[in-house]
Amino acid sequence: MNGFSKNHVENIMASLNKESLIVSLGSKLRIAKLKKVRDWFFE
Repeated sequence: MNGFSKNHVENIMASLNKESLIVSLGSKLRIAKLKKVRDWFFE
């Protein structure tokens, strides 16, 4: 990925991880267990 720092590329790749996407979507859909995982991560 030209034009991005190594740190930005690592963050982008982590956010595209399937587990990250599932938790993010679950939170958006207000699935309680997945929302708790996301909330725990941000604490």
